[in-house]
Amino acid sequence: MPTAAFTDGEEEEVQSTHIIPFLLASTLNERGAQYQNTPNWSNNVVVDGRLITGQNPQSAASLGEALCAALLA
Repeated sequence: MPTAAFTDGEEEEVQSTHIIPFLLASTLNERGAQYQNTPNWSNNVVVDGRLITGQNPQSAASLGEALCAALLA
């Protein structure tokens, strides 16, 4: 199942690696997810059926549009 999420690099850039219990991107990859990322802070939305994920805050508008499209389908 393809998914998008904050990259490890984005976590490092916001200095949260010492706060969070695990890095989401690394954990997704370790557990066999089809993690799809773009360069840090880029807009990235992945739609896989009813699962709609975004990489970071820059993805919010596109994620909202994808959600509206899914609800209207």
